Amino acid sequence: MDRAEEQLTPDKMKVIAKRLFIGGFFLLPFLWLVNVFYFRRYYKHPSTPEVVKQYVRYSLGAFVAVQVVWLAWLVLYYAQHDAWGAAGDFLTVVVPTA
Repeated sequence: MDRAEEQLTPDKMKVIAKRLFIGGFFLLPFLWLVNVFYFRRYYKHPSTPEVVKQYVRYSLGAFVAVQVVWLAWLVLYYAQHDAWGAAGDFLTVVVPTA
């Protein structure tokens, strides 16, 4: 571990991991991915608290689940929005050109 990593105490790890995990529920699922990438080097380290590892696992699972749902919606929308009639047109965003 380098000097910057040594300054991150287990208590600070818990606070950061928890805040990033909870922040993902406020329509910011990319925070779950940030949580996973930020703690990836600490994940296998024996001194990392189990609570932090749990938040990282849950963050990864939640991010994957949200992305699967979003991708399914995207595929469904692109494939079927013409058949939805007025509802499909209402969901379509058209940016006017100047």
